[in-house]
Amino acid sequence: VEAHSAFFADLEAAEEEAQRLGAGEISNSWGGAEPPSATEEEAKEAEAEDNAGPFNHPGTVITASSGDNGYLGWAANEGAVEYPASSPHVVAVGGTRLELGAGGAWAGETVWNGKGAGGGGCSTLFQAPPWQQSVTGWSAVGCGKNRAVADVSADADPYTGVAVYDST
Repeated sequence: VEAHSAFFADLEAAEEEAQRLGAGEISNSWGGAEPPSATEEEAKEAEAEDNAGPFNHPGTVITASSGDNGYLGWAANEGAVEYPASSPHVVAVGGTRLELGAGGAWAGETVWNGKGAGGGGCSTLFQAPPWQQSVTGWSAVGCGKNRAVADVSADADPYTGVAVYDST
């Protein structure tokens, strides 16, 4: 399912269409700023909207990219936690670059954007789901009770990754 445009409303409509058509897995390679929440009331409203929104479909695996702009707070004025990756209803996926040695043998793995940090961090809006808070060593993550992004990472570099077809 492809959205009509890159606007959130169209992307979310495509998400709902994929769900309506019976998709068991939905993969999203887009994101933007988390909804603003200057007050506790605004945070509760944004959380309620997320709970009623297109990413809350129990039984469907929904993934979302954590972004390319650095880990939130990793350098002055850089980095961001992106939505929908920060939603507790999705699996947030980070990207890496494979380092290959002689004969194409695996030689290591780094972040893929070349800036020293993939997207992610601690959500400023959403609480960590219970499964995240119950992980051994959770307190060392540094997010307190907030959601940590990303959940998993895999090769995402177009020069070391797999070929993907896009109809456009």
